Amino acid sequence: MRIFFFFTLHLLFFYYSLAQIDSKPDEIQLGKKALDSFYGKDFKGILFSCNPFCQFLSLKEDQVWMPEVKPEIVKKSSLKIVRRSDPIYPLLIAELPIRPYLSEAGKAAPNAEVKLETDPIPPEYAVMPFNFGYSLGGGFNFSSIKTTSNTAIQSQFQSQSIFPSLKFVGNLMKGKPFSFLTLWVLPELEFNLLIGSQFKTEDSTTFFHQLMEVPIYFWIPHKKFRHGPVFTISNESYSSSLNSLTHYAFTESNYLIGWNIIYKHWYIGVHTTLTQSLKETQDFRQPPLIIDLYKVQLQKCTGVMSLFDINFQVCGGGSYSLSKQKASLDSSISTEGVSELTYTRMMLSTTLKIGEDLFK
Repeated sequence: MRIFFFFTLHLLFFYYSLAQIDSKPDEIQLGKKALDSFYGKDFKGILFSCNPFCQFLSLKEDQVWMPEVKPEIVKKSSLKIVRRSDPIYPLLIAELPIRPYLSEAGKAAPNAEVKLETDPIPPEYAVMPFNFGYSLGGGFNFSSIKTTSNTAIQSQFQSQSIFPSLKFVGNLMKGKPFSFLTLWVLPELEFNLLIGSQFKTEDSTTFFHQLMEVPIYFWIPHKKFRHGPVFTISNESYSSSLNSLTHYAFTESNYLIGWNIIYKHWYIGVHTTLTQSLKETQDFRQPPLIIDLYKVQLQKCTGVMSLFDINFQVCGGGSYSLSKQKASLDSSISTEGVSELTYTRMMLSTTLKIGEDLFK
């Protein structure tokens, strides 16, 4: 009877062992002993779990697995290793999340508490499909200037009709935004130049006009639109063909702050003066000089079109600006005391741009 009992018990253990082997033949419980037994105590390398995508589990350089693997059951077939002798090993340990667990000089020791510090990942809609995107363009601009003044010196400064000029524009945008507080910001630099402008005043005196603007945008992207502040450096000059008191020349530098919105290739922006400076050929105006400039811009661009493998866009738009200037007058030139000049400028432009679509 006793022999039968031990024989039955032996059979039960035998069948239990077979059941364990048959039911889970490809599983292993992670741990230092199990890994050392599976790969050998002298193994040095990286351990991944691939099911189906590979995820870093642990690194062994000496006798310690870093980080310590959790005692969970995984499939043996999902475990993949990269030995220290593998040519790809130096490339893998140079990147996160493996790099912080190295025990080399300057790296974390195996017994040190390691905290992974990874850069926040921007949402997909905030990332442009390029590292640095650019566009270059040119076209025509049509302007009209109207002025009012309380002095005879500035009374002739007004265009008789619309006058054209050549327009050149360039843009450069960083495709990956940077994190600022809780916002994602896409920086963009623009360069605008108007040349070849000239117009006649009411007494048929010719004025020559040139405008250069450098806006710096800080776009805050959203899923369907983007908006943000812009800082603009503007340099504008007017010079007369007749150098007299009634036909003067000046260069005006304005530093503007504004806000812009882009929605479905539509662009609108509003700007105002932050600070300014003025230089005149004849210094009849004296400090204090006050310039209040207000500007509204509107532009619409097509989507990217391709011709002979060249991507291009066609843009059209306009702007309206109002400038109010007030300054003291040189008493040797005029006894009127205060100079007040208000001029408005309306512009319409068309531009052909080559390069990336920066309006997405």
